[in-house]
Amino acid sequence: MGLLKDFYTWELAGKLKRRWFKEIINPFNWQRNIKYRHQRLERGWSDRDTWDGGSYILSVTSGVLKKLGDDKSHIDWREYFKHNYPKNCGYKNLNQVAKDIDRYLEFDEYAWGDSLGFDIKHGSKELPNGNLEMISLNTPKEEIAIRKAIDKSHKEWERRYKKAQKAMKFVTQNFPSLWD
Repeated sequence: MGLLKDFYTWELAGKLKRRWFKEIINPFNWQRNIKYRHQRLERGWSDRDTWDGGSYILSVTSGVLKKLGDDKSHIDWREYFKHNYPKNCGYKNLNQVAKDIDRYLEFDEYAWGDSLGFDIKHGSKELPNGNLEMISLNTPKEEIAIRKAIDKSHKEWERRYKKAQKAMKFVTQNFPSLWD
C-alpha cells in the first residue's frame, strides 16, 4: 500500500475527515506511516493495525480469499465446492465467502447517526451535588427517530456480523484445504 493510499484509507476510516490535507503535509505523519509500512513488511501487521485487529484480520482474510478465488487460479472453485461441500455449506466459491466478510467491514465503518436528517443535540445540567448530568436537547419526535436509527443499525450490524462469522468459521474449518 502506498503512503498516499495509507493516508486516504485512514481518512476513509473516519479518523481525519476535515483535517485530511493538514495531516497529509505533516512530516511527522509521513514518518509514522513509513514506520507502519516497515512494520507490515517485517511482521505482517503494524502497531496501528493492533487497535482494530479484528477488522485487520478480516480484511486480510478477505483479500486472500479473493486472490485465491480469482479467474487466474489453477483451481475451479465452483467445481471444488460442488465436490467437497455437497451438503451446501452456503457458499459456491471463495468470492462469496469474501463478500460476506467485506459487507461486514463496510457496515462497520457506518455510523447510525449518518441516517438522521438532523444533528444530535445534547447539553448538561448541574445536579444538586455539583456533578453534571448529560441531557438530550432533541425534541421527542427526534428522540424517537434516534432510537429507531439505533435499533435499525443494530439489527443490520447483527445480520452482517452473523454472515461474517459464518464466513470466518468456514475459513477456520477449511483452511488446510484452501491453500496449496
